[in-house]
Amino acid sequence: MAASGIIIIIPTLIALANISFAVIAFQGPIVGITFGLMIFGLGVAKGIITARTAVVATR
Repeated sequence: MAASGIIIIIPTLIALANISFAVIAFQGPIVGITFGLMIFGLGVAKGIITARTAVVATR
């Protein structure tokens, strides 16, 4: 899940680099970065929860 968040963020960052920041008329890249960061955050949280569960189960 974290990897898919990064995969979503990369093309949107490229799209943001290609547009002028003086006039942002296309909000697609901004929405893509927002969703990408949300998916990345969920993936990291799931990884932390899974790691903690594995440590508790071995004790």
